[in-house]
Amino acid sequence: MGCSYGVPNYVDPLGAPPTDHTEFLLRDLGYNVYNQAINGGSNSKTLAKGLEFANSFNETIDWIIWFHTDIGREDFKQIDSNQPLDNVIEDQAKIIYDQAYNFHVSHPLSKWIIIGGLCSIHKVYHNNPFHNYIIPNWLNDIAEEDIPDVHVLTIPDSNTDINELIRYTDKVLMIYDFMSKSKYFPDDSHPGTEAHYKLTQRIHKICTKH
Repeated sequence: MGCSYGVPNYVDPLGAPPTDHTEFLLRDLGYNVYNQAINGGSNSKTLAKGLEFANSFNETIDWIIWFHTDIGREDFKQIDSNQPLDNVIEDQAKIIYDQAYNFHVSHPLSKWIIIGGLCSIHKVYHNNPFHNYIIPNWLNDIAEEDIPDVHVLTIPDSNTDINELIRYTDKVLMIYDFMSKSKYFPDDSHPGTEAHYKLTQRIHKICTKH
């Protein structure tokens, strides 16, 4: 489950073909995959969809794979925007991770792989972790270099010093610049064939060890 990083039907024809995507590569290895990812989905919406499926499924789900996405896609209705940006993001992250933890509690036999996909996993997650395996920032792994650690690409309202806001915006622009120039992102937005192949092999190794 997750955003378009977990969906093998990108609109742009330059993206990796569906057969090269993690979903189908895992199927080729013999796994039964029930993909609940949503193009453009927020973390809260994709967690809700995943939970709805899990509740309706008559068997134990062995592994839940969550492609963590941009925290800025949430509506922030429960968040006080009259505070610095970092606080706004952290408060929203806490809500998301509480939702994910409650999902975990309701299906305690399922193991979790959490992947910091479009945006990296916020440090507040580690206040109450429940994963079996975690990839904090997949972009770093794909690039094999340090990519700015950002949690939102869609910057929410906040009471933030303009210079701090500019510094954060510069980090966001560095992410977009990296994807637009990297051979690993053929459509300038989504990981391509090589990235999905390496991720699939990594997931397979994790699953066979447990």
